[in-house]
Amino acid sequence: MIVTGYTILFAYVAIRAVKLSLVHDECLSHTMVLGIDYWRSTANHHVLNTFMMEVSAQIFGQSEWALRLPNVLSFLLYLLSCFLITRLIKHPKLQLFCAGFLVLHPFMLDFFSLARGYGISLGFMSMSLYFLLRRSIKPETFGEWITDYAWAIVMGALAILANLAMINYFIAMIGVFALTYLRLVQKKAIRKVWMHLAALVTFSFSFIPIILGGDRLLHLSREDELYIGEPNLLSSIQSFTDSILYVFNVPSWIPYVLQATVLILFALITISLLYKRVFSSRLATTTLVVYLIAIGLILENLIFSVNFPTPRTALPFIPLLSLCIIFFFEHLILYYEKRKTLILRLMTIVGASIMIHFVCSLNLSHTKTWHYDKYTKEVMSRIGQIAGQSSRPLTISNYWTLEPSINYYIITRELNVQLADRGGTRTSTDFIYDYDWGQLPKGFLPLLTFKDTGTRLLAKSHFVQNQ
Repeated sequence: MIVTGYTILFAYVAIRAVKLSLVHDECLSHTMVLGIDYWRSTANHHVLNTFMMEVSAQIFGQSEWALRLPNVLSFLLYLLSCFLITRLIKHPKLQLFCAGFLVLHPFMLDFFSLARGYGISLGFMSMSLYFLLRRSIKPETFGEWITDYAWAIVMGALAILANLAMINYFIAMIGVFALTYLRLVQKKAIRKVWMHLAALVTFSFSFIPIILGGDRLLHLSREDELYIGEPNLLSSIQSFTDSILYVFNVPSWIPYVLQATVLILFALITISLLYKRVFSSRLATTTLVVYLIAIGLILENLIFSVNFPTPRTALPFIPLLSLCIIFFFEHLILYYEKRKTLILRLMTIVGASIMIHFVCSLNLSHTKTWHYDKYTKEVMSRIGQIAGQSSRPLTISNYWTLEPSINYYIITRELNVQLADRGGTRTSTDFIYDYDWGQLPKGFLPLLTFKDTGTRLLAKSHFVQNQ
């Protein structure tokens, strides 16, 4: 059942990769595939993603699905890790809940259908989480510990290479493995000198991604490329909550209820772990990782004035928070067996809510973050039809956020249209692709209007009249 569900979900992600318009940030990455290096020194350059886009483009061309293929394949890795984590759970109903709760997040799924580093990083991060959790943080031997640690740092390093925001997770993960190492030393499971030397070498290698990632962060800071983010923790949580809800026009009170629920949940988790004195469990480990990342973000803000995460840079919290909820249910079933029926009913309600939200969010047309690019492919297809009948290259002006996607379609579809720029809208051009500000420039008529995005395509009057 789980395999069937995951297969359907993978098909959904793959279809979206084919259907969605290539969005703003993807198109900036595409310029690097074309050999334009301007964006390589910016935060838009997700190193591993750009490299994999280049490889895919050389093999399959520069269509939307070809550029997005690395992220789609990364979803297979994410699904595999979720399946493996699910198998760690013994309770059948909780197993099914885990399998669904880890994947049915529309905002997260967006990034597996886009040519950005976020999906790739989530795939590697989730696999590193599996190695962190698979022995319940109770390795009996040094061999078990070092094997899990080695695999976890390899996967974590690749996650950082795909998205620098993963560096906080990577540091937290190292901290947890260090605590496990000390526990093994205390139990006298590590006695020989060569074991300590092997651990020292492994720890040393694990700092390489941190040093390299930190160096790139300093470079981006010097280039003033770390300006994106939220000014405080509260606004970061609020924007993240809004994105997780995904659907538009939800009642204003729902995000606040969700935020309060998460805070109460972590308070209950912490109290129960301390009350039951459970310090070596999957719940304790995942909760510790979340706390360490949160502390790191606060310290970075206080010491280096780094902004708090935006929804997309906070993506690692989606699988982490999901695991905390899953393992909390496991904890409740194990330690509060008298209330097992009530716990299972609550789990069913949560699972049903997630499923309903996911179904309501299903679409093959847009993403949450770059909603404004929903119709760019359609717009450029319409312009291409008109430009194909013109004896001269036509021109277009536009709002600046729409420029990268416009140019992607001009280049890849070889349209008889001059490249767009970020100089704003001008009545001297043949087309204007902009937001509907309520005024119609003289000599222009609407060719396409999109109420949900507030955008419109205007064309010189004679182009519209000839349609």
